[in-house]
Amino acid sequence: MKKFNRDIFFDILSGKNKKNLVKKMSILRNPQVLFQYALAKGYGFNKKGLWYDFINDLFDMDQYSIKSKLNELDKQIRYKSILAIKDGDEKHVFFLDVGLLNFSKKDKYFLIYSFNSSDSYDYPEVVKIYNSQKKIDKKLLLKDTYNVLKKNGLLTPVIKKKIKIWVKKYKKRKKYPGKTTKLEMLKSEKERLKWELDKSKRESDDFFKMIIFVVGIMLLSYLLGFWGPESGPAWKL
Repeated sequence: MKKFNRDIFFDILSGKNKKNLVKKMSILRNPQVLFQYALAKGYGFNKKGLWYDFINDLFDMDQYSIKSKLNELDKQIRYKSILAIKDGDEKHVFFLDVGLLNFSKKDKYFLIYSFNSSDSYDYPEVVKIYNSQKKIDKKLLLKDTYNVLKKNGLLTPVIKKKIKIWVKKYKKRKKYPGKTTKLEMLKSEKERLKWELDKSKRESDDFFKMIIFVVGIMLLSYLLGFWGPESGPAWKL
């Protein structure tokens, strides 16, 4: 697999050549589809056709992995959740995440909105782009977050309560939420390394399971005499 091209990914999210892209594929007007397309191009997809299937198989996004999946794209890509809510009951669970995405060499921050449920998953979308050289105003950030939740009909009592807690949290915070502290960077890197370690363990476990399965089949075939009368015992009594 090619190394993820963060420059192409962020250029598309920034709207570079968007008019030309939309002329060729009108579906890219949809911000979720545009995000999906940016991921596909970042992964090196240059063919015509079903880039939907390409990115769905490769990215393997599930309902609750937005933060870890975006942070693992590249070491210099950072996604920080500023409002993350998981709620529901045994029959239906939903997960809402609003956060800031940026690349250390780029001069922009992207406000990302993502909403998933136990029934379906939609790709994230860019709600607004901020210039990182300017201080991200807390009130503006709150307003933009509030507006996207209102637009999508998500201002439920539970979410409103969570927003109040979030507001109190950032009122106490002196620096603007778009900037990442060294401690937060270390925590993010720790999460990324933990995810990679867990992934390696899963792959290793799957490999050993496959080996054990193959050896078991071969042993069973040998004992049952499927390898021929001279190959081994078919329980000669």
